[in-house]
Amino acid sequence: SYGFSYANSKIDRLVYIQNINGKYEEPVDSLSNRFVFNNTQNTPGISFRWNRKKYNLSFGSSVSLNQFEQKNLTLNTITKYNFVNFIPRASYNYKIKPNENLRINYNGSTTAPSPEQLQPTRVNTDPLNVYVGNPDLKQSFRHTINGGYNFYNILKEKNMYTNLSVSMTDNAFVQSSTISDNGRRTYKTVNADGVYSINLYTDYGFKIKGTKWRTGVGPTFNLNRRIEYINGFKSINNTRAYGLNLNINQYVADKMNAYLSTEISWNDTKASVNSNANADYWQIEMYGNLNKTIKKWVIGSDLSFEARQKDPRFPQKNNFTRLNASVTRRFLKEDRLELKLQVNDIFNENRGYDRNFSSYSYTETFYNTLRRFWLLTATWNISKNGKPSKMF
Repeated sequence: SYGFSYANSKIDRLVYIQNINGKYEEPVDSLSNRFVFNNTQNTPGISFRWNRKKYNLSFGSSVSLNQFEQKNLTLNTITKYNFVNFIPRASYNYKIKPNENLRINYNGSTTAPSPEQLQPTRVNTDPLNVYVGNPDLKQSFRHTINGGYNFYNILKEKNMYTNLSVSMTDNAFVQSSTISDNGRRTYKTVNADGVYSINLYTDYGFKIKGTKWRTGVGPTFNLNRRIEYINGFKSINNTRAYGLNLNINQYVADKMNAYLSTEISWNDTKASVNSNANADYWQIEMYGNLNKTIKKWVIGSDLSFEARQKDPRFPQKNNFTRLNASVTRRFLKEDRLELKLQVNDIFNENRGYDRNFSSYSYTETFYNTLRRFWLLTATWNISKNGKPSKMF
C-alpha cells in the first residue's frame, strides 16, 4: 500500500494597541506573528493476512515519512522538521464456535503537533491563562490494544459482549504550567511519557422468561492517567470510574420499539501534587426511547437524564432531564407523505455541562444550548420500489 497527503495552513495572529485617537492601529510585535505551515506525508506499507477455518490472522506495518516546514513570515525564517515513524498493526480472531469468538487487535498511530502548539508566540486573550507555543515539540505515538470475547445463543436467546482497550502514548502532548503568586498561569505544550488509559465494557443479555422483553447487565471500568508539570514539578493525575450498566429493550416489527439504559458509576480523581483538586462522587446516566405504531400514526419519545453528586465547592444544580416527544401521521398511497409534530426539551432543562480535573484546579463549566422548541416537519418518501423506509 502507499498513501500520500499534503496539508497547508496559515495562521495570522495580529494584536494591536489602542492609540491616542482611540483606534487600534499600532501593532504589538511580541504578541503578533504570521506563520505558514506545509506538511507533506508519504506512507508506504505492507501487510499479510491468513484466513483459516478456525481463525484469521493479519499483521503489517506502514512507514510514515513526514516533512514539516514552518515559515515565519514575521521574522522571515524557515524551520524544517522531519519525522519517520513506523505504524505497526496486527489482529487475531479465533472462532471458538460458529456463534462464539475471541479477538485481539493492535494498532500504532502517530500525531504531529498542531501549528498552534508549535508557533513560539504568547497568546494572551485570557490574561490569567497565557499560552506560549513550543517549537521543540516532537510527534506523539500511541499504542492501542483491543481485546474482546462475545457469543450468542439463538435457542436460549442469550448473548455476551466484552471489550477491553488499553492505550499508551509515547511523547504525549501535555501541559507545563508556571503559576505566579497572584494566580496568573503561563503554560505551553511539552512531551512526556507515562500517559495511558484502560477501558472495560461488558454486557450479558438474556430474554426475560414469559415476556417479550430482553435485558442486559455488566460492569464497566475506566482509568485515565494524565501527566502535567506545575512550576517544574511533575504531577500524575489518575481518574477512575467504576460502573454498572443495566438495560432493557423490546422490539416488535412494525408495532413497537422500546429501549432503556442506565449506568451507575463511582468516580475517583486524585493528583500527586495538589490534593485540593481531588474529588470522589457518584454519577447516574440514563437514556431511553419509545416508538409505538398505531395504523398510520407513530408516537415517539426519547429521554436522557444525568445526575451526579454535588461538590461543596460548586453549589449550582448539575442534574438535567431532557425529554422529547413527537407524533407522526402518514398520508397518501404507500405512506409517501409524513407530517411530524415534535417538541424538544419539554422540561426546558437542556444545558451543557462539564467537570474538569487538573493538578492545579477542579472546575465545573456550564454553557448555553438550544432549549425547548416546537417543530413541524413534512417528509416526502422517495424509493425505487415505491415503499418508504421503515421508521425503526
